[in-house]
Amino acid sequence: MLFVLIILWGITSLLLIFDSKNETTLWLSGFVFCGGAGALAVVVGLDMIPYVLEHYNNETWNLILSRIRISSSLLCYYGLPFTFLMFALHYRRLVMTRIWRLLIPYVLIIPALVSLWFTPEYTEEYPVHFRAIIWWVIPYMTIGTVFILGRQEWTRTARQIHWMTSLAVLPAALFVTVMNYILPSLGHTQMWRYNTVIVAFGFIIFLITLFNYGFMGIRVLIQKRQLDSTLRAITSGTAILNHGIKNDVGKMKLFGEKMKEYANRTEQKELAEDIAVIMASANHIQEMIRRVHEQTQDLRLHTEAADLTEILEHVLKSLEPKMYEQGISIERHYPPHMLLMGDPVQLGEAITNVVANAMEAMPAGGTLKLNIRQTKKYLELDIVDSGMGIDNKELAMVMEPFYTTKAGRNNNYGLGLAYSYQVTKKHGGTLDIMSTIGLGTTVTFRLPRIV
Repeated sequence: MLFVLIILWGITSLLLIFDSKNETTLWLSGFVFCGGAGALAVVVGLDMIPYVLEHYNNETWNLILSRIRISSSLLCYYGLPFTFLMFALHYRRLVMTRIWRLLIPYVLIIPALVSLWFTPEYTEEYPVHFRAIIWWVIPYMTIGTVFILGRQEWTRTARQIHWMTSLAVLPAALFVTVMNYILPSLGHTQMWRYNTVIVAFGFIIFLITLFNYGFMGIRVLIQKRQLDSTLRAITSGTAILNHGIKNDVGKMKLFGEKMKEYANRTEQKELAEDIAVIMASANHIQEMIRRVHEQTQDLRLHTEAADLTEILEHVLKSLEPKMYEQGISIERHYPPHMLLMGDPVQLGEAITNVVANAMEAMPAGGTLKLNIRQTKKYLELDIVDSGMGIDNKELAMVMEPFYTTKAGRNNNYGLGLAYSYQVTKKHGGTLDIMSTIGLGTTVTFRLPRIV
């Protein structure tokens, strides 16, 4: 059981470290923590207490360990169903009024508290009254399972992540329900000994999902923390570079104009042409550094009440002629007047970058799907192309500044997605990218909405 304890509390720590502000993740970490508490109770009861009695025979330590064992066991039995159902409610993204969101945890905890109040004296074989608690435990676990399975995802990649997450959580939850509650209520006690296998299975699925898709957003968060650090370094570096080059290019242009004027005055045509080449190069350098600086500088937002639908329509209107030429059809799935507080100019530019990338991924035509949905706190915009897709190696790097697969094209410095990410982050949102080779790419903007 020490193996189970390490796995479960390790997963709990990982969830809390990388996504502690997400309510869904918090309830899932609570569920996993309660499972780990059950493993702790077993480790204390079977290993630590006998060791202390054999080597130290210290009653004080024995009493402390016994209380830890009892507390951990009760936390596991009563906490698992409650935290599982709370996780399921948030994972399902149920729309609830603010008052219900505040009240529902207190309502759902009542059966656990009542059961705790009437818990008989603790014994290793019957730590709780199994026949009494299954009347609320089974409905909690059943309803939670239905809620999790009922989650709707709009994109294929998101559905993959959903089913992998369900595979990591649900088999373990249902197996534990049978072994820890149903069978003991029928007289088959201590069936928890078989939980190790299902916990190992869930852990393997968790790792596969984490490294291939991202589990509850953790993979994305790890990458984005590295990206934030990179952007800060580049913002500082390009500011210094822009200042230094701008001054020197200014001098080149100033003296170049004087030389050009002299060449024209003395009718030195070849010299005038050479100077024109130098001047064009100076202008190109100045324009290039200006573009890089604009895309990497610390953005200043001019926020106002804005309509995300209008911003998106404006972007599409400017790009529709080129889409028509490429044979790209547009599918719109969003209502009017999706309001947020933001900078419409910066958001429009960020969305334009992503839509332009989607168009480039479909050079021979395809379908561009656009969807806006509303959650409790956010507006989520999905931009989905039916292009060639991106492999996992490139997907991990596409938002890195200066990384590009289009290096031969004019004015492409690999800053488009980095800029879009920076704009979204400045608005207090997130930018996620999911892709599958041969099936296309989904980019999701998640922006705080006006509540």
